[in-house]
Parts: sequence; structure tokens; C-alpha cells
Amino acid sequence: MTSALKQYPLPSPSRDVASVMLRRFAETGRWPQPSWVETRLRGKAVDTFQVLRDMPESWTWGNARWADQHLHEPIGLRLDALARLPEAQPLVDLFLWALARMHWAEQPKDNDDPDSPRIRTWSSANARQQRPDLTDVQLRQIQYLVETEHHLSTARSGPSPDDGAWTFTLSPELQHYPDVASIDEYFAKRHERSRRVALPDHLVLERQMTVVTAHSSAPVAAQPATPFASRLLSAFKNVVDFANAPMWQAIVAISSAALVLGGGIAWAVGRLG
Repeated sequence: MTSALKQYPLPSPSRDVASVMLRRFAETGRWPQPSWVETRLRGKAVDTFQVLRDMPESWTWGNARWADQHLHEPIGLRLDALARLPEAQPLVDLFLWALARMHWAEQPKDNDDPDSPRIRTWSSANARQQRPDLTDVQLRQIQYLVETEHHLSTARSGPSPDDGAWTFTLSPELQHYPDVASIDEYFAKRHERSRRVALPDHLVLERQMTVVTAHSSAPVAAQPATPFASRLLSAFKNVVDFANAPMWQAIVAISSAALVLGGGIAWAVGRLG
């Protein structure tokens, strides 16, 4: 099914660079080196390295932003860019097929212990059994497409990325992607899931204060709201966001927490005095 993102294609010259990269990947299942791409576009007055630097990070993997300093390290396109290229539709369809097979992958039959972790895997051997017509190139493409969607698997094993032989340890996140019919539906589910798991379960903040431990959060009875308590909770939320915040926001968050704590100490000393 054609993606709605194709209504917003890659702008030129990004499209020129992406098309050259895609042709290489479609033919071999391997992404090219920046030096190879630059050579293919040398006669088209395209600044390959500047184009790669300007591409959003969600479109590329590897050292795309510093391609001119890593000429011989492969760079590739992520699904977010591939969905905007009509000629990449076979790859998008291949990914959706793999996503469905991974979602319905069975638990290993030798794992009957109810107390053992429910670890599921999906391998190139499974894929070829389910689709005997898959080529070695397509197996390498599946490996790349799955591996760059980090939330779908927790590990990959295999003799070599170029061998087309791999085994993915599947993530529990896959349970949230049943019967995905299009790449747009996949992106919508991925966006929804990314919002839901923005904070670990043990750091979820609701209207009531929680006792935070290393592994769980136990709700505490809500206390009457006071201006000081409200400011303290607000400052605490800012500190929790520290890991995902830009540096200047982190500094503001720490400063806010320090001011609130300082005010609390001064208030307590005043009451005792």
C-alpha cells in the first residue's frame, strides 16, 4: 500500500543522493560508502556531503552528518526516508511482511517452564521457511530494516552481517503492532508508543506523589496541596526530564530545584525559630 508520506517526497537534491544510495541497497542489500555516493553524483553539481549533513537524523543512520570525515563507513536510509521514495515501495512492503511475521512468532517449543522468561526469536531460517522465494539480498535487507527500528528487537546474533544469516531476540513492544496494514499505520503506532514509554514505569508522575524506588513506584495517599508542595513537585518533574532535555533546559531544571529546596529550608528554619 502506498504511503501518504509520498505526498511529501524528499526535496531535491536530497532525493538525488537518496536515490543513488537506494539503488545500491536494492541491488546488493548493503548500503554504500559516502565516497561511492559522491563519485556517482560528481557530474550533477550536488554537494553530497552537505546534503547528508542537512538530512534529519530520523532519515539516516551511520555517520551521515560527518560523511566527509568517514568516507569508507557505510551510511543508510531509515524507514522514515524510504517511505517518501516511490521506488522504495518493495522495501517498505518487505518490512511490513517481516513485522507481521515477528509479531506472530511463536515462543520456542523447548521453553515450557512458566517461570522462565518468555523470550521469542525470529531468524533468517524462519523467514526463508515462511517465504521460500526470499533471496540472500532480501534477507540482508530485512536484517537492516528491523535492526534500525530499535524498539522491535533487543539483540541480534549471527556469524556476519553480510552472510544474511541472523536471529533477532524480539522485544515485548511487538505486541502493540498487530495486523499493521500500511507503513502509515506503523508510523502512527510507533509515535503513540514513543509517547507512552517516554518515562520508565518506575518514574511515572501523576497528580499524587509517588515513592520512587529502583524497580517500582508505590502510590502514597494524596496530601492537601500547598504552594510550596506544588512548586516542589514541578521542580521534581523538571529534574526527571533531565535525561531527555537539551543542556540549557537541564541547567534551568537543576536551578529551579535548588531554589525551591532552598526556599523550603528557609521556611522550615523560620517555623522552628
